[in-house]
Amino acid sequence: MSTRRTAALAPLALAALTVVAALSLGRIFASSRFVTPVLIAALVPHVLGWVGRRLRRPAWLMFLVSAATLIAFLFARVATTPHTTTVVQALANQLDAGWQLLRTATAPAPATNGAILLA
Repeated sequence: MSTRRTAALAPLALAALTVVAALSLGRIFASSRFVTPVLIAALVPHVLGWVGRRLRRPAWLMFLVSAATLIAFLFARVATTPHTTTVVQALANQLDAGWQLLRTATAPAPATNGAILLA
């Protein structure tokens, strides 16, 4: 019985640790605007892993589902900004702007879209 309980609690403990690590970014960003997207990006892999294990899906299938989910998340984050270029170019521009901001700004830095994508 205790082995079963340990197996059930391990993913929850790992997810809780992930949430704490994600929330620790509060010292880097000046506002709490980063919290929702970072928590979503941090918890969705745990949920997908749990669903895959629960439904006993093969690892290769869960890898494809995870990759598709990551791509959808990135496109959704970029879709919230005005489009003047292609989505891939807008994503590259945001990541570049975020990289420049986090490299040069002092903490706490503004929570721009590019900086949040890098978080």
